[in-house]
Amino acid sequence: MSIADDAYLVVDTETTGVNSQVDRVVEIGVVLLRDGKIEDTWESIINPGIPIPPEASAIHHLTDEDVSKSPSIESITEHLQSLVGNVTAIAAHNAEFDRSFLPMIAKQPWICTYRLSRHLWPNAPAYGNQVLRYWLKLKVDVAGKNMHRALPDALVTAKVLGAGIELYLKNGEKDSLKAMIDYIDSPIIIQKMPFGKHRGKLLSEIPEDYFRWALGNILDMDLDLKWSIENVLAKRK
Repeated sequence: MSIADDAYLVVDTETTGVNSQVDRVVEIGVVLLRDGKIEDTWESIINPGIPIPPEASAIHHLTDEDVSKSPSIESITEHLQSLVGNVTAIAAHNAEFDRSFLPMIAKQPWICTYRLSRHLWPNAPAYGNQVLRYWLKLKVDVAGKNMHRALPDALVTAKVLGAGIELYLKNGEKDSLKAMIDYIDSPIIIQKMPFGKHRGKLLSEIPEDYFRWALGNILDMDLDLKWSIENVLAKRK
């Protein structure tokens, strides 16, 4: 069976913040994608058990009052695990983030559509799933749904995943889940400097001394950028 025909559980979470060690889920949206088509959806508002900061509410527009009578994440764990049991893999846009908030299903194979998109569409203007939705001209049925909420975002991500798998196979990549995950996890070639005084320049045009400074001083440098810089330096030897 081709990976294009497999079943994927596409998830999206809205949270109280970005640190899974202290923050909690306030909403989850799930889309079942099978044979490249959306087969089913499920969503639930979650009571995080802690106050929702106004900065988080400003993104997803959920407040303490909205979640006060909703189930806890623990009470839906069994249902989530039952959904995962019927799919090949879980997918999310920025999978590392969603996976960190869903430890009860974290052991399953995960696909990051953000990284997949960066590999497949190097000329995209940006890689947020809503940007990709319009740039790829994806048809997504989100009528009547509030954007920046879990289910609408999951629906968009499902379409991005479907388009990504199609192009991945069209490019002649190996038709297996492991091969696709290895492809996703492989270094992404960065061609232009994303910040600093050389922002927008091709890496091949930037002086070596600047690269040496950046590698020695920017401790939280994006790993793909670090790999790309080191690759440029290696070619200059």
